[in-house]
Amino acid sequence: MNLSSVLRTYRQKWWLYLPFQLLGIFMLYWGFTAPKKDFEALYRAKAAGIITSLDSGDHNSSITVELDDNDAQRYRFFPVGEQGARVFLANASLGDSLRKRAFSDTLFLGQQDRVVPYRFKHP
Repeated sequence: MNLSSVLRTYRQKWWLYLPFQLLGIFMLYWGFTAPKKDFEALYRAKAAGIITSLDSGDHNSSITVELDDNDAQRYRFFPVGEQGARVFLANASLGDSLRKRAFSDTLFLGQQDRVVPYRFKHP
């Protein structure tokens, strides 16, 4: 089976492959827009609460935090810095407080004896 036979088969039965191509395009679109929506949601939000869930994703480049505030909202962000999420995960623990002003790119992690600022970025 060489390339010309594959192309000939594709030309004859292109309509069979069309749904898979459309699905692939949709998945690429969703993959590129989902992090932007997460960034916008966190950037616009005014958040304050206790950390109840702490997860890392995307090979430790993003962090998902669930806060015990009025809405029990989940936020996903991409920390700035060389180590990125590793530093935040090393310092943050369940029960710590997290605050963020609306339209700000800085989170404030409140621990028992100190408050540590963390900047986040658009992915």
